[in-house]
Amino acid sequence: MSENNDLPWFKFYPKDFMGDKNVQRMSPLEVGVYIKLLCHQWEAGSVPVCRETAGRIAGCTTEEIEEVWPKIADLFERIPNTDEMRNPRLHKEREKAIERRERAKKAGKASGRSRSSEQNAEQNAERPVQQNAEQNAERPVQQNAEQNAELKGERKGEPHARSVSDVQSTEVQSTDNQKTDVQKTEKTSDSSESALASASDQVRANTPAKKKKKSLDILDVFVQKNEPGEIDGGDVVGLWLSFRDERPPEKQLKKQGAAAKRLADDYTPEEIARSMYGIQYLYPHSDGEAWDLFDLERKFQKCFDQARSEIESNTLKPEIERTMEAIEDL
Repeated sequence: MSENNDLPWFKFYPKDFMGDKNVQRMSPLEVGVYIKLLCHQWEAGSVPVCRETAGRIAGCTTEEIEEVWPKIADLFERIPNTDEMRNPRLHKEREKAIERRERAKKAGKASGRSRSSEQNAEQNAERPVQQNAEQNAERPVQQNAEQNAELKGERKGEPHARSVSDVQSTEVQSTDNQKTDVQKTEKTSDSSESALASASDQVRANTPAKKKKKSLDILDVFVQKNEPGEIDGGDVVGLWLSFRDERPPEKQLKKQGAAAKRLADDYTPEEIARSMYGIQYLYPHSDGEAWDLFDLERKFQKCFDQARSEIESNTLKPEIERTMEAIEDL
């Protein structure tokens, strides 16, 4: 019955666990074995019915598993037609976690397809502009070539034999035209460089500076104001908006509502706040794209772990600095 699911953690409710009458009657050894078997069930999907095998999983001796088995076995239900058993409460939590993971995968794929479509639309919209620019750039060259051809009498219908005065007049006119063309080209080049410099300045002016990351203290306010099980999608969207420089279009907000509702249903306010703290260190991407709630849902565990890593790093940093100062004093 074992199956390899990428579920590195599960929700643990201390109040429910400590308030369970079965747990209250357990010895420390029984509690330890019980928790180890729950962890095994989370990873594998079930626990062997064989007490000796279960004892080895829990790290017990034969005598110890014989002692604790009567109380432990009552907390698991045998799976029909198998030699496995599982705890009903943990089984439900595991099924919900698998469902959340599958939803996150689908949401990630849908988000990727949507972004790809938007990029293609932008590229298609830019092509006519680029083609027009290339055509406009070619026109002066083509006009100059036609003028020179006319001056040299190479166009059809014009006589090839001309007088010396006509030739001299033509050469003078051609020289004047070439000077004019050079002046026009220089002006066009100067104008293009000026326009390019102006556009670059405008892009730099409109490029926002690197946004300062939200502190954990600010996110803790969200946790203090909301009790577990009492938040809804609107609360999650509101917290997400506090990370953005400007409010997105209403159409995008409605799309975020679906992911926000799932996050509110599946996680506690503290888990959501910590994951939003962690995702700041994973985004924006190299292309500057901001994160949304679908990104948070899809990479929730990674964001949560990142938050823990950053918190530990920020906690240890002052201690490391003090240690280095003490070493230097020596």
